[in-house]
Amino acid sequence: MQALPETMRGAILTGPESIEIREVPVPRPADDEIILRVRAATTCGTDVKVYRRGGHPRMLVVPTLFGHEMAGTVAAAGARVEGFAIGERVVVANSAACGECDYCGAGRENLCPDLQYLNGAFAEYLRVPARFVRTSTHLLPRDLPFERAALTEPLA
Repeated sequence: MQALPETMRGAILTGPESIEIREVPVPRPADDEIILRVRAATTCGTDVKVYRRGGHPRMLVVPTLFGHEMAGTVAAAGARVEGFAIGERVVVANSAACGECDYCGAGRENLCPDLQYLNGAFAEYLRVPARFVRTSTHLLPRDLPFERAALTEPLA
């Protein structure tokens, strides 16, 4: 694993219309996770609603790192991660279905009762859990700018 800094800056949603920029620990990956060095993060309508409401019952509980649309480079990878190497350019979708329920089997992953969400894009680094590494992380072409890649989810 490549050496990561000890701390980073991140935008913490602390309540309705309240965000604080804080120095927080850089996450470390488990064996089946990656750490993304965020190169671009975008804001969508969901971010605005969550910001105004101060949270979302399924997506996040405050206080927490905020933002969910991102692209960047793999900064670290756990020992069991396959298909991604340090330095590779990736985009990570902000949700990951279970892949096992009837909805997933029917191609309707958006209705998965175990749909998980990923937040924390408004920080320098982001821990990408195993399910997201397996199902929601995609390599980027070299000629696609990070800023455009981060728009993948809102344009999907």
